Amino acid sequence: MNPRSVLLIDPDRDTRDIYSVLLNHNGFRVVAAGGMEEGLQSARQERPAVIVTELFVPTARGWTILEALKGDAATAAIPIIALSAHALPADRSRAGLADLFLTKPCEVDCVLHAVQRLCAGGDAGA
Repeated sequence: MNPRSVLLIDPDRDTRDIYSVLLNHNGFRVVAAGGMEEGLQSARQERPAVIVTELFVPTARGWTILEALKGDAATAAIPIIALSAHALPADRSRAGLADLFLTKPCEVDCVLHAVQRLCAGGDAGA
């Protein structure tokens, strides 16, 4: 695991491009994935220091991608920053498996600071 590596999972190419440029510019190695399955595979292969992910499809028990990442022994310990436009209290509650929940649209500096804190082993202040 590279302590300055970030896996960015988001179906929106513009979002991936913006966050990738910002994180690369600040010394992070970014691996980007456009979908959930690709993201899960990249998480297992890359073992990044932090995962930044769009939440995709909510389920009755939580968000599918969070359940998949935290339920896999290979990825369970990786801190996750969850991004979503779904920001109601019930949505935040279901996102409880994430280490930090950020509401979209999210200022790029917020994402950068959260990644920096989690890569340094700090509490992101969820």
